[in-house]
Amino acid sequence: MHEYHLAKSVLNSVLEKAKNFPGVVSISSIRLKIGNLKMVSSQSFREAFFQLTQGTLCEKPLFI
Repeated sequence: MHEYHLAKSVLNSVLEKAKNFPGVVSISSIRLKIGNLKMVSSQSFREAFFQLTQGTLCEKPLFI
């Protein structure tokens, strides 16, 4: 569940940053790097992120 909390934190940060750009209707890609020492499963993180983004500006993003 560590990945869920990280994903929620990332989503909140992205949505907060998007407030600085009036007129944004969606966010299509996100560039994110998670260090190896964080012991994060990238697959679990993506699944959690996709669940959290439903109905937000970040719905169905492309991770770069």
